[in-house]
Amino acid sequence: MNDTAAKLEETIGLRNVVQESNKVFEMEPLSRDTFFMLAISAGTAAPAWNPENSFTGKVTCSVPFNSADGRALVAIGCADGVWIGFRHDSRSMRRVLHLKMVTQCAMLEDFGMFLVLADKGLFAYRIEDLVPSSPQSAHTPQSPQRENGTGDADFFSVGNQGGRTLVIYMKKKGLDSVFRVLEPVVEKLNERSEAPASFASPSDISPARSEWFRLYREFLLPSESFDLVFLKSKIAILCTKGFEITDLTDFKSVTIPLFDDGHERLAKRCESCKPIGIFRVENEFLLCYDEFGIYVDKHGGPSRPSGTIEWEGTAERVALHWPYVLLFDSRFIEVRHVSTGLLAQIIPGNEIWCIWDGRGTSGTSTVTGVEGVEQPMGLDPRVHAVMSTTETVGQLGLAGPPQAIAQHVFELAPTVPLYRLGSLASPS
Repeated sequence: MNDTAAKLEETIGLRNVVQESNKVFEMEPLSRDTFFMLAISAGTAAPAWNPENSFTGKVTCSVPFNSADGRALVAIGCADGVWIGFRHDSRSMRRVLHLKMVTQCAMLEDFGMFLVLADKGLFAYRIEDLVPSSPQSAHTPQSPQRENGTGDADFFSVGNQGGRTLVIYMKKKGLDSVFRVLEPVVEKLNERSEAPASFASPSDISPARSEWFRLYREFLLPSESFDLVFLKSKIAILCTKGFEITDLTDFKSVTIPLFDDGHERLAKRCESCKPIGIFRVENEFLLCYDEFGIYVDKHGGPSRPSGTIEWEGTAERVALHWPYVLLFDSRFIEVRHVSTGLLAQIIPGNEIWCIWDGRGTSGTSTVTGVEGVEQPMGLDPRVHAVMSTTETVGQLGLAGPPQAIAQHVFELAPTVPLYRLGSLASPS
């Protein structure tokens, strides 16, 4: 080996050591050998899941929760159902719901409810029915309820506002977005059905009006919508117009960002990019688009002369673990300081997708995803992701269907306690 090659190898080695020592998050496996997709060419239909072939379809969502008897569990949604098991124990994963095209799930732990969006239907289940804490409850299952009636639901969001726990789902109506705001009915949730029923298929679920939730509000937005985020006293709807900040009490709203003269170029760029997240930073908001981020003041105007924060890739989703935002490109995760936008870490991977961004829970210890300044800064992971292997199970010599691609589900765990930026103990 010549001197040049030796020096290059030494430089790369030193760089890797520095990167390893400066890691903010590391990947802690939740499941490695449960979820498989068929390695097929485009246009070929994959077989349905069954115990023989073990294909689960694409992993799409997850949410951690604690059972009534204190067990630390995780629910993972796939194209062919929902699995529940102990965290970090793949062998404990069991399929508890036989649903197709699962895209979202959430836990209302304070109410003992599990919500899942499957094939455009929003279904509610009792957590106790899915994960019994006693022999008696194991033999008294209850049929779930469909919360969106006979219409389709494209996405839903769970949050707290004005002392109320709310579930908001969106359904398309032409080019418009119709939002229905639901509130749990505590009295009905505590009632038990006398006739036990199976919940094997959503086709058996009556589309009649739900008894577990009541309609609290309903409103329309004349725009295509992608997501809804609960702020402290309002909601933010991520749509083609930008970020629609709406008050649920009187439905007054304003679209941000707002630009003065001289910002025409930035305004045009915002119009052409997709909004993916909004986070509060002291007296500002960080607005995240798929290509860049921008800080705005409480009135919605740009607040920093530095302009935009340019991402390293094209972000499909974004999550917050204060004081960092995590941006998900299919090839890597970039970790940035939420207050400065500075890049802190890049986590490489293959077909990476964020399946839990910290929202979708309503327990008393819930961390609010966007009001970053109010968050505790502990070591509990608040983001889950999934990554596909580049080779089939057979090529890797692993247990499982030989023609399958394994999907590794993991949580992003902080390597050190995360402190407020600017504090004496804050990592630089």
